[in-house]
Amino acid sequence: MFQKRVLILACLFACGFVLIVARLVQLQVMDSEEYRQQGASRRHRLIQIPPRRGKILDSRGRALAEDQPSYDLWLIPAQVDYVDGKRAVVSQLGELSPDKIVRLARSSGRQRELDYDLAFRELVETSSLVRNLAQLMKQEDEAVARVVLDACLDRLADSEQDLTVPRLLFENVEPRVYLAVEKERGNPYGDPAFQSLETHVGMRRVYPAGEIMGHITGYVGRLSREEYATLRGEWVDGNRVGGQGVISYQGRTFFALEPEGEEMQIVRLRQRTRRGELEHYAGYFANETVGRGGVEQYYNQRLRGRHVQRLLRLEKTGAGGQRQLSCVGEPHPARDGVDIRLTIDLEQQRKIHGIMLEELEKLRLEHRGREGKPYAGVCLLMNPETGAIYALISVPGFDPNTLAADFPELLKDERTPLLNRVIAGQYPPGSVMKPLIALGALSEGVIQPDTTFCCEGVITLKNHDFICMRRVHHGNINVEDALRSSCNVFFYHAGQALGSKKIFKWAWDLSLGHETGIDISGERPGYLPPSAMTGRRWSTGQTYHFSIGQGALTVTPLQMAVAFAAIANGGRIVQPHVLDSPQLSQSRAELAPPTEALETVRLGMWKVVQDPHGSARKARLRSFDIAGKTGSAEWKKAKATHAWFGCYAPFEKPEVVCIVLVPEGNFGGGTCAPIAKRILQAYFGLSEDDAVEEEAVG
Repeated sequence: MFQKRVLILACLFACGFVLIVARLVQLQVMDSEEYRQQGASRRHRLIQIPPRRGKILDSRGRALAEDQPSYDLWLIPAQVDYVDGKRAVVSQLGELSPDKIVRLARSSGRQRELDYDLAFRELVETSSLVRNLAQLMKQEDEAVARVVLDACLDRLADSEQDLTVPRLLFENVEPRVYLAVEKERGNPYGDPAFQSLETHVGMRRVYPAGEIMGHITGYVGRLSREEYATLRGEWVDGNRVGGQGVISYQGRTFFALEPEGEEMQIVRLRQRTRRGELEHYAGYFANETVGRGGVEQYYNQRLRGRHVQRLLRLEKTGAGGQRQLSCVGEPHPARDGVDIRLTIDLEQQRKIHGIMLEELEKLRLEHRGREGKPYAGVCLLMNPETGAIYALISVPGFDPNTLAADFPELLKDERTPLLNRVIAGQYPPGSVMKPLIALGALSEGVIQPDTTFCCEGVITLKNHDFICMRRVHHGNINVEDALRSSCNVFFYHAGQALGSKKIFKWAWDLSLGHETGIDISGERPGYLPPSAMTGRRWSTGQTYHFSIGQGALTVTPLQMAVAFAAIANGGRIVQPHVLDSPQLSQSRAELAPPTEALETVRLGMWKVVQDPHGSARKARLRSFDIAGKTGSAEWKKAKATHAWFGCYAPFEKPEVVCIVLVPEGNFGGGTCAPIAKRILQAYFGLSEDDAVEEEAVG
């Protein structure tokens, strides 16, 4: 019996020994790699080093956009911990569990609204982080809770593992808030709620010129969740959908990653097997800002620089047992973005912006057509030889520094201050279209410089009257005088002789109806009616309207500037640009109209300003002659017409093309010509005594 008991005990000891050996084999052989990685992960930390975004400079090297230090708070919604001996993702936000956050991120419609409200209330009622942070920042609990919840749902809330990734919570907080959070996080007896926060000294984008350059510089913002998915791909029902690594905007690369570089390692999707289960997780660009609008967006790939990764190792530093993180390998810096210089002089832009504000305020006080409401306005100065933009004004504008706070009010403003009217405002051109029609008709030979048509103030076509300007009887009139007096009847006849197809062709070749390719994002193409080219469902009456810039066509002020530049420089279509680059100062096309046709149109435009009876004689200066054309474009019944004036100066050797537009400003000669005169005085540095006082006629 005794021997039997000894045998049983021996067997039990043997089994226990076998189990211990088996466990040791499993730990040291089978799972060694996993535990080695776990140990390494505790000793090592992989961090992302962001670059400095390139500066945007004016033509004299003054900063228009630059990075400045920013004290930022980042949130880690959950942490990896062991619950009942098993590895799990645990919330750091009170009762709001990771599972609830992921469920909310995946829900939509009415269910999302209900889940969001429930999660919001749980944060307000149970999260000590929300309560303490609201007290520290002197904000309402509800306001902080909403920011915290939105941060949890931002970008990488597709799985519980994603919630262990930091995301930006508050940017550019006060130094006292930053230091208080740092103090609590570094104190082992401090507030445990702040352990879910990280503090970073980041960079924020500032725009010293503010509203004056807002439409040109644009602004920056974070990559959206959809853009992240486009770059890095996503997991759909456990299957990897690959990312493209490139985002394009209007046919141009907006954001691209190096296929084999460290950036791709940061953003790529990843997966691993732990304890026989496949885990999916994603890399991230936690602090990537990108350009939104203007030069910031168009040149984003050049300005943004390149991120790098840096591996840090926790090491003992002495006999005291203290530890610190040290870099493994060479600490390669991030590649900062490239600074870019523009063709615009900030002081020149500031002066012209001030002139526009003053003149538009005068119009408001005069109650012209808008019952005392503020006016919008546009001014563009461009070199007719190179396409370099010297000034670009769209009033009202916005301040990129305060855009987030001002955004609700900007949306309510009926003048749409977020719209860059120079490149995206689409308006009927009215009579500023007439020099283009004259150039086309003369070049095609359907009229000659001495061709005259009789203007009796109206043409009747199928019981419909097509009137001349104020039904004025101009009598027999040639092309030069028709431009001077803006005679509609002459251009009805000239347009009919040219035909809608050739009108369309000349308008298109002179840059109307399509984007010019300016290096500012957001350009719109305007509209030329396709029926004019095909001839289907097109009438003579529509040709009449087309010939005087009315009907179903719209243009942008930038397109008119390019067209007027072609008249000034002899027929070359320039590439408009704001980047100071010789490569961009090249012509896009050569129209090469006959010399006699060009000279006739130029002389007619000279008479518009310099002749005592010209429609833009209020733009005259003593120092040199100006050639231009006024326009008053009808667009809606019972509404004031859009006022235009386009010109180039000096007449003999053009240095600049100037376009002024005041939507609903009535007549171009009375509204825009005086504004253009002041702008040209400022541009050329002339005194007020240089102006010639005249009365406008339309």
